[in-house]
Amino acid sequence: MQHSHAPFRWLVVVALAVFAGMFARPAQAAFAVCRGDPIVRLSNGVLVRMSVEVWADSSQIRDVTYTVHAPRGVTISSIVYTGGVLKAKEFVRLVNDTSAGTYRVVTVVRTFKSARVAVTAHIDAKRFSSLVYGVTGQSLSVTLWP
Repeated sequence: MQHSHAPFRWLVVVALAVFAGMFARPAQAAFAVCRGDPIVRLSNGVLVRMSVEVWADSSQIRDVTYTVHAPRGVTISSIVYTGGVLKAKEFVRLVNDTSAGTYRVVTVVRTFKSARVAVTAHIDAKRFSSLVYGVTGQSLSVTLWP
């Protein structure tokens, strides 16, 4: 029987985002949380769900780049950008440099100004899930393996 850790995971997300926000300057006086969440289907059938939460107004965000690292020979079959205010600013790249069964996603969020704001990146692939926290401009890396 599998147990859902979703309530605990979101509690951790909120707590760490608040903690990261103590060290980050908001992009403007009033800010909101923007969310992006593309879904990538790989040629070997693996579905990679990525999401990012940025503690800034969408007008402050230049772009969000997700670099998916997958085993050699794996290609992207499809990408679904699920909408929202970040949809036109999201980009997915593929790099084939991991061993069989290992997947890594590096997420980078860039803003127009030098303000550093809190970012949470979440990745689901296969039956695994992981979170990473940081600020804009950082390479937030999540690795999943069997």
